[in-house]
Amino acid sequence: MGNNFQNVLNFYETYEEHSRLCKPTGQLEFERTIDIIERYIPESSSTLLDIGGGTGPYSCYLANKGHDVHLVDPVHKHVVLAQQASESQPENPILTCTVGDARKLDFDNDFADAVLLLGPLYHLTERHERICALRESFRILKAGGVVFAVGISRFASVLSGMISETFTDPDFFAIVQQDLKDGQHRNVPGKSYFTDSFFHLPSELEEEVSEAEFRVEAMLAIEGPAWILNNLENHLSERAKKQKLMQVLGLIERDPALMASSLHFMAIGRKS
Repeated sequence: MGNNFQNVLNFYETYEEHSRLCKPTGQLEFERTIDIIERYIPESSSTLLDIGGGTGPYSCYLANKGHDVHLVDPVHKHVVLAQQASESQPENPILTCTVGDARKLDFDNDFADAVLLLGPLYHLTERHERICALRESFRILKAGGVVFAVGISRFASVLSGMISETFTDPDFFAIVQQDLKDGQHRNVPGKSYFTDSFFHLPSELEEEVSEAEFRVEAMLAIEGPAWILNNLENHLSERAKKQKLMQVLGLIERDPALMASSLHFMAIGRKS
């Protein structure tokens, strides 16, 4: 295990990941991600693997929809919280919650109908590690199965810095410069910025999924540019505004000119 990944594990042992999706940007990310996933899987009864599933919000939602869901995460604290969340819905629990690594999964070949890689690919900072994780997903998927592979945009720090006005911090500005140079995002000791990651260009994510032998069916922006709205909470809390916002995001989700303005984007890969 490299130092970068150990930094990631250390970060999440103290970071409150379970509260992230409660914030407006997190709510938007969750609802858009679920909307996309549900277009590509049956209404119920699929075997789904949530790799890097964190504290289990997606696993719990999909288990409640009648799917057989298995969660894997490298952070022990996350797995404990996911198990607790599962126990809170005893009629539709997550079937298994285990500590594990996206690069070496303890599942048989041709096991799953779909694999969620909503976090691992941006925390594996080397390309060969990401390809390894994608090939593991390919191995455990049934023929015709789908991988949902998410990346963080190369321009995430630039845009968030404009919103938060953190460019005045020399450390943050140096982080941004490195992000733009090669996508290698590194925090500095003592600062609360995001942990070690790789920030993709959309074309890079698509190429990696293809290299792992998947047929890429779509590249989709998740939040689009809406995550930078300073009144996003109002858009999400008022039904008519939210409905219109989601409609607009659906209209632009495939547009390559806007793809990298989204905080996250997703490659839909099919195992032929």
